[in-house]
Amino acid sequence: MRKILLLATFIIAGAGAVNAAQRPNIIWMFSDDHTRQAIGAYEGILAKLSPTPNLDRLAKEGMRFDRCYVENSICAPSRAALLTGKFSHKHGKKDNIGRFDHNQQTFPKILQKAGYQTAIVGKTHLDGKIQGFDHWETLPGQGSYYQPSFVTKKGMIHEKGYVADVITRKSIDWLNNSRDPEKPFMLMIHHKGTHRTWMPALRHISAFNDIEVPYPANFWDDYGTRGTAARVQEMTVKSKMNMRDDLKLRLQSTAKSKAI
Repeated sequence: MRKILLLATFIIAGAGAVNAAQRPNIIWMFSDDHTRQAIGAYEGILAKLSPTPNLDRLAKEGMRFDRCYVENSICAPSRAALLTGKFSHKHGKKDNIGRFDHNQQTFPKILQKAGYQTAIVGKTHLDGKIQGFDHWETLPGQGSYYQPSFVTKKGMIHEKGYVADVITRKSIDWLNNSRDPEKPFMLMIHHKGTHRTWMPALRHISAFNDIEVPYPANFWDDYGTRGTAARVQEMTVKSKMNMRDDLKLRLQSTAKSKAI
């Protein structure tokens, strides 16, 4: 998915040379930490429990990338790479803590110069004053699953509802009511619902109560035949996932949502 988006960046960078009537509108959809196993088009085991017909249709009618590689597997550096087309040591955002230099060239800035109207709605995870967008409504930091706040030109605003629903509604509203219909547009829709701690909309909270989720083939792998790096790495479900804390956060957030 990320390689598709990077490819699109290079293609549309030359959009200014094309007649305005021929310039395509661009909708960039991003789902945070969305595993391929949960997407039907990639024959994901989880998609059998929760089908993804709309994503599957996009893959069928467009293009599916089977051999693509992420520039950086950490959230914020990966986002910076997508915006700039640079490696982490070039764009300077090497981890989730350090600041991102918004003054450097990004593809939304190039599109603006080519006459595009640009907008972003949802998660950015890049601190600092946003650049390259005519319209933005972005989540501060990781953002909240329920009753989310958004950073806008007019300051912080607070919304009711589930974050994915609110981001979708805001994106559609901008498309239908706020953009300039005389200009081509590029809209980035950045969802965070698929990111840990995986807190669903309340209407879906009991969706899998009576369903047995199948174990993946490597669930009982003890890494005995793996190399040293695989054996000693820390990001394991068994030792680092800490599902007890995740459940506690989920219950607290659900109680907060009901209270509000």
